[in-house]
Amino acid sequence: MNIEELKQKLILHMRVNKLDNTGIFPPILLHELLINKKFSNCKLKQGFISMNGQGHHCWHLWIENEEEIIDINQDIACHLNEYFKSIKFDLTTETPEKYDKDETNVCQWELYNEDKKNFWKEQPMKYRNFRAKVLNKIFKSI
Repeated sequence: MNIEELKQKLILHMRVNKLDNTGIFPPILLHELLINKKFSNCKLKQGFISMNGQGHHCWHLWIENEEEIIDINQDIACHLNEYFKSIKFDLTTETPEKYDKDETNVCQWELYNEDKKNFWKEQPMKYRNFRAKVLNKIFKSI
């Protein structure tokens, strides 16, 4: 199974479990899944996203590998609202002069980088159970 197929299957399971609008959880979980499936060249990236070149930036997480950018949150947004399919998203790691950020997501990201085990311990049980199911059951034989 390739990266796109893994991503789409994960999105489907997240939607079924009502976890498809959950901030930094999707890119982190997808990254862990990709590493688990031996896509070791995938890296989580922190940066900023803007839409249609508007210049308004928001703090954002995505995954990069040698060949592509993998932004599961963009795909989830398109599933939740058809409007997003017509938008051009721009990602950058350069810090813009002005940007929005969700402090909770940034703090969670910092915790994840400092101590992954503690990060997962602090997540709601629903997320922890879903992560375990993803890594140990749903995608185990793939």
